[in-house]
Amino acid sequence: MLLQMTVEKLAKAALLRSGQTTLAKATTSHVAASPMVQVLERNREMLASLGSGNQHAWKDVLPIVRELERTHPQVAASGPHLEYPWESTTNGTVLWPERDLQIARQLATPQSLVGERVIKFAERLSDRFDDIF
Repeated sequence: MLLQMTVEKLAKAALLRSGQTTLAKATTSHVAASPMVQVLERNREMLASLGSGNQHAWKDVLPIVRELERTHPQVAASGPHLEYPWESTTNGTVLWPERDLQIARQLATPQSLVGERVIKFAERLSDRFDDIF
């Protein structure tokens, strides 16, 4: 959750600064990460400046950023949610993020570098924010 919120706040700031969204929309919506990812993908120099100068350095992270956004309760109204259980639409059983949500399992797996990479992406975005946006 904290990881999703961190990226969301950075994305809102980036979209506001670049004129890609309005203050009204930024304060009423939780959809910001995917539009920011689109901006970064269209402007490869911006994306490259977050890594080692290679536009492909974050290729593995960008889909995860989008997936984290999709699991926000206000974005995924009926589930699945990263923050709390939801009810299956097929049989009504209660589903749990840590058991039934792939992104939660992936982030919780110690052998996976996904969480570390998303944290590094957010750190670079924060550190280089003024230069990029």
